[in-house]
Amino acid sequence: MVTKTKHGPNPALIEEPDEALVVPAAVVTLIEPIQVFKDTVSEIKFRKPTAADILQVGGSPVEFDPISRPPRVTHPPELMTAMISRLGNIPTGSVLKMDARDWTACAWAISPFFLPNLGQI
Repeated sequence: MVTKTKHGPNPALIEEPDEALVVPAAVVTLIEPIQVFKDTVSEIKFRKPTAADILQVGGSPVEFDPISRPPRVTHPPELMTAMISRLGNIPTGSVLKMDARDWTACAWAISPFFLPNLGQI
């Protein structure tokens, strides 16, 4: 159980996954490499998200409207940027410098993790 503070869940009480044990759940090859600290990165490997990740970024980075025709999927930019950073283990500043096409590719690569199974809706 996550204890809430005045400003949401207490981050100190949310367990982080062991990064060394995580197999990439999605990989995106970037059109334009980005700087991540002192390294130039041309590929981002994403781990599978947990409920703790959703709490940490402040909500789901994918909004699904199955009633629209056709159904709509949108990505709130602030939440998706935070989730790309978190699941890709790269600083937010590096995500903000991504080519827009790369940001979109990353968003769609991790979107399936935040959508319901069709048989469950």
